[in-house]
Amino acid sequence: MANGNKWLRGTLLATSLGVLLVSYNNCSGFHSYTEDEDTQISGSGGLPPVSGQGLSGAISFISDFGRVSGWAMDESLPSTTVTVEFYVNGSKGGGGTFAGSINATDFAQGIRNGHGFAYDLPAQFRTGSASSLYVYAVLQGREVALANGTLFAAYIPKAAGQAYYESTLRPLLSSRCANCHGIDYMGHYYSLIYPSPFNGGTRSNNELLNKASGRNHGGGNRCGGAGNSPCAEIQQWWDLEFQ
Repeated sequence: MANGNKWLRGTLLATSLGVLLVSYNNCSGFHSYTEDEDTQISGSGGLPPVSGQGLSGAISFISDFGRVSGWAMDESLPSTTVTVEFYVNGSKGGGGTFAGSINATDFAQGIRNGHGFAYDLPAQFRTGSASSLYVYAVLQGREVALANGTLFAAYIPKAAGQAYYESTLRPLLSSRCANCHGIDYMGHYYSLIYPSPFNGGTRSNNELLNKASGRNHGGGNRCGGAGNSPCAEIQQWWDLEFQ
């Protein structure tokens, strides 16, 4: 991917909020996510592997919640541990803000076992604003750039949005949808953010609204029209989370 190009998301989301299973059954039609779901689509939209100074690695996925997954290693010294450093809105030594580092020792990434990593960017970089990401594999004075200005946007659920969901939307959905769906804030948030605003999502085309309107939904149209309840409340919730 050329420097500065927009990140091309995969077909699934991932969460950096911890291990979380969103329950559903065959009549739901909604996504179900887990902490490591980003690793299931490694290579289907990630940056191509790079190598230099004896190091190699790749970014496999950047989730909508700011989790950066990939691998990094020294091919000639596979028993050594490579450190991965993250900078936002500028390169290392070129004005970028240091966003942290992690050792690439993860066996759960599914590729390059023992050399994977999954790093959650700090909250200050998950404001929903478009930013550029620079990632470096570093070992003993050597380094290679795994990402060099990749554009992304990451999000954190907002307290105002959750308060509105719990007080207004949850009661509506509980009375209409509970037979098929788990009624919980984060479970529905995943559908609200699909696709994310960075990837073209709006108050009127997100998956939660589409499903409630009857699009590819086994439970049919639960609103009757986009301006009717609970579709009107879903759009208000979207505004609170993303505007």
